[in-house]
Amino acid sequence: MFRNQYHLTYQIIIRHTTISTILLAIAFSIMATPLSAQTASELRSQKDKINQKIELTNQYLNDTRSNKSKTLSNYRVIEKQLKNRKNLVGAIASELDQVTDNISQQESALTDLRSSQASLQRDYETIMRSAYKRKLLSNSWVSLLSAGSIREAFLNVQYAKQFESYAKRQAELLQIQTDSIKQVVEELQGLKLKNKTLLVEEQREQTDLQKALNKKESLLQRLKKDEKKYLRELEKQSKEQKKLNELISRAIKREMNSGPENTESIKLSSSFAENKGRLPWPVKQAVVTNGFGVKQHPTNKNVKINNDGIDIRTVTGSEVKSIFEGEVKSVNQIPGFNQVVIVQVGSYFMVYGKLTQVQVSAGQKIQRGETLGRAATEGDFSEIQFQIWKGQVKQNPETWLRKK
Repeated sequence: MFRNQYHLTYQIIIRHTTISTILLAIAFSIMATPLSAQTASELRSQKDKINQKIELTNQYLNDTRSNKSKTLSNYRVIEKQLKNRKNLVGAIASELDQVTDNISQQESALTDLRSSQASLQRDYETIMRSAYKRKLLSNSWVSLLSAGSIREAFLNVQYAKQFESYAKRQAELLQIQTDSIKQVVEELQGLKLKNKTLLVEEQREQTDLQKALNKKESLLQRLKKDEKKYLRELEKQSKEQKKLNELISRAIKREMNSGPENTESIKLSSSFAENKGRLPWPVKQAVVTNGFGVKQHPTNKNVKINNDGIDIRTVTGSEVKSIFEGEVKSVNQIPGFNQVVIVQVGSYFMVYGKLTQVQVSAGQKIQRGETLGRAATEGDFSEIQFQIWKGQVKQNPETWLRKK
């Protein structure tokens, strides 16, 4: 009589093993959550950096809203703004995808938890009903007196203890399941709220992106309207750039003709090269308004704009600092570039243009981070020209400076 009852118990224990397997799978699912949280943290950090760039370009655009002569420069800032906003929308979309995946995973986990809870509940009720009928949990003497032998009586007592232990464990499992379901439901509610917030944020950024596109179109129309005027300005800038290049070439040739590099110079060149991509920016809160190389004019396809370095907009009157240790080779006044400081670092040359209040002089040894002067103010903003040369070969400064 009692063996049949205990046989039922072991059948349920086997089912419990299957349920435990499900619980283990769910546990691994919950353990994976920190990885998602880490990715979410990285996405938030990315969004914060993009927002800082957007805020900075907004500041520079507001500073120059009344300066129509800088329309082309503003156009480039708007292009940066558009790129940043597109990146921000992309980052929000990635975070939305991640949250959606997390919701799906949690809903799947919730389904498994509820299914296993229902199974546990049925087993527990079956055991308790049977135990109540047989009074196995309260009267172990019945199993002893009804036994046909001492061995059977011993087994009956052992089965009764196991049965009681198992029933207790089932009750504990039910409570664990209930707590797990509550936790998953709370996480789901939080994820759905976050999903809703991100959708609102994405819509807002899409609106701001459209505003930036409209502003770009407005500036483009202004450029087209005053195209002749801007082309004359570009021609003037081209002549000024030529004078600067002549100054740089003379300085470089003079150093190259002075004889072969000494050990110290070779060591300095090597150290500088090893820091490629990790060098500090010469000014704070930098926004590159005109990149390196040849680019097409936004309104005239026949006009090419060449830049031997990069134009960096910065805070008005910002300090300009040396990106590496070296020796000042010259300090000159060049029309269109204000004061220009050329610094030699082994076989490399750094050109810092559009400076004012220069604090260094030719022949002076300087250290990394040392102040050279201040960014000259043009109207109501400051923008410097920065170049890097290796011998007579122009380098793209952005590949040398650390990524922002």
